Amino acid sequence: MIQLAANSDGAVPSNLHDVKATELCEALRDSAMWAVLETMGQVETKFLVRSQHEVRVEAFKVIDCLADAWRLSRKELLSILGLDSGKDLTSLRTHTIADLDPVLVDRVSGLIEIFGAINILLPIATRADEWMRAANKAPLFNGRSALELMADGNAESIHAVRGYLFAQLAGP
Repeated sequence: MIQLAANSDGAVPSNLHDVKATELCEALRDSAMWAVLETMGQVETKFLVRSQHEVRVEAFKVIDCLADAWRLSRKELLSILGLDSGKDLTSLRTHTIADLDPVLVDRVSGLIEIFGAINILLPIATRADEWMRAANKAPLFNGRSALELMADGNAESIHAVRGYLFAQLAGP
């Protein structure tokens, strides 16, 4: 097991705070990869506890970053998040994490884990991002891309893609 370097208070420094939009995706890639490795028991980390406001702000920075990295249309983003309209997406920015539908929180969490897993499997960012749109012959995808599968609006599709990628990480 790998132990990440922590600062004096025992927390891994957050690199998602106060960064420019162009730097955010790179910070998210790194953070998401470490989170996936921690989930799989490959590393041990300690994260900073944050206020609900910080979590809300960062959650929607993350959604924007994923949409940009994967070149999601507004329609695709709404479908993947299970939202009915752009108005729903805009209104989410004013809610605390505690006010959000647990299914939406679960979807965003799954997307972050997918982002981390694909960036571990394909460590060149452009290849990882392109994989999300590439047709896939694996039985789960049946010739569709991961994004096409997840854009069906079903939360289980996000879990299925996450499970597929985690299985690839675990190996035979």
